[in-house]
Amino acid sequence: MKRAPKSAQRAPARPYHRPNFYFLRDKPVRQPVVPTEPALTFDVHDNVCLGWKPDELGSSDPLQRDEVLGARLEPPGATAGPARELVMGLDFGTSSTKVVIADRTMNAAYAVPFMDSVGVASYLLPSALLETAEGVYALAGSGKRLADLKLAMLSALSDERACARGCAFLALTIRQARAWLYESKGDQYLRADILWTLAIGQPADQAASEHHRRHFEQLAKVAWQLAGSQGSIGVETALNAWSLRAELNLDDELEVRPMAELSAQIHGFVSSSHFDARLPNIYLLVDVGAGTVDASLFHVRKDRGGTVSFDFFTHAVELLGAANLNRARLAWWLAQLRYVQGQLEPGSDQVAKRIGTTVAELESMKLPTEFRGRYPDSYRSYVKGVEVGFEGGAKNPDEDFYQRVRNQVAGKVLYGAWKQMLLTQEAVRGMPFFLCGGGGRHPFYAALKTRLQKTDGCTWLNAKPRELALPTNISAPGVAHGDYDRLSVAYGLSQLNPGTFERVVALKPRVFASEETDWNTVTVDKSVC
Repeated sequence: MKRAPKSAQRAPARPYHRPNFYFLRDKPVRQPVVPTEPALTFDVHDNVCLGWKPDELGSSDPLQRDEVLGARLEPPGATAGPARELVMGLDFGTSSTKVVIADRTMNAAYAVPFMDSVGVASYLLPSALLETAEGVYALAGSGKRLADLKLAMLSALSDERACARGCAFLALTIRQARAWLYESKGDQYLRADILWTLAIGQPADQAASEHHRRHFEQLAKVAWQLAGSQGSIGVETALNAWSLRAELNLDDELEVRPMAELSAQIHGFVSSSHFDARLPNIYLLVDVGAGTVDASLFHVRKDRGGTVSFDFFTHAVELLGAANLNRARLAWWLAQLRYVQGQLEPGSDQVAKRIGTTVAELESMKLPTEFRGRYPDSYRSYVKGVEVGFEGGAKNPDEDFYQRVRNQVAGKVLYGAWKQMLLTQEAVRGMPFFLCGGGGRHPFYAALKTRLQKTDGCTWLNAKPRELALPTNISAPGVAHGDYDRLSVAYGLSQLNPGTFERVVALKPRVFASEETDWNTVTVDKSVC
């Protein structure tokens, strides 16, 4: 009997096993992934209403002082005596202006109170003017309110009226400061020859420009001249004084020092025992104001004579301050409520009416930059009775706004120093970081102290927060240590021995792409980390 060939023999049935090698296996068919579009969902209740109303702190008007007294260069009854150098540090801020007067002979500095308030708020003069029906400028009373004085001037330096208004405001401020000094400290200067210096701050990005330095010098001189004139300061008087600025000569009575606000801001720290000249002394400073966030990266040098000089690496100013955060939130809520109002079903008249009332109230809350109150911690606090859901990666307005702030600070300034070959990765790692300005206290911006300490995917891109200490020689009753940074620019202006302020050139040429990076979701290539 013949045996069948092996190929013809039947073997017992066995279960099927997938091959051990992946390239022999059947490849699964992948279903296409359909991206989910960002979308918002709304749950609207019958009790829709406004959730927050602005509440300003303290008096809205400055304290009343004798303007005739403030127009003087010395206190009444003063006689000739030893020379006393007085430096008025004038911080012309977007939302508020601060003044510190330093007596260099006595090594003393006095913060000037302007408002009937408590704590640091009493030293913050709103940067706004009133134009009366008679065509006179004033800090208090009735009339047309003129706000955003500094922003209007900086946006158009050739605008004669905007510059004249800035001069008039500073002149009234100088009068208030000198009147306070003579009222409270006048006995110290009855037998002295006062040598006045006016140190005025200017934005750091303009400090290296001769044109901008000259502009601020003229601004200070015209303001000083107007402050010393007799009587009120009229609209036409201020315009005429500004138009004749090139002919003004005050060399016999005044020295003017336009100085970078950045230089002044850090002066208290540089003068303290915490500053060690042997260390790298490269710092990141972020000043959060009402209108802008001003971020700078710089190196500080201090010689044996106390002269402080700065090497300026990167800098960025963005319109991301606290007042603009408030306006961005309002714009977002207005858009959402109007959309919801248009989607309501028939018979929802009562809800539609409440939404309409809320919209009208929100439109009236686009507050001026000199607003003295506190903005809500979250966008959610603005409206009650509407719950919003975020799907498909949609962002709430706070997340979207914070992304822009982080892109500015971590991207353009900190990462930008390496990208432009100004600093190495090791120099950037653990960068000492100062958060200053009134907006820096708000939880939204205070989060930078924590979130800048780590960048996912890039271990060297981080900054470590530091604090500005209250100097020992400043007299500012009621100001807590944590609030000193509101006065730090004015104090530094009154103290600083100005040195050089120079931009740093690249270590070597290098070409980079120009697109912006989202530093909230960045994963940096390993070649740079």
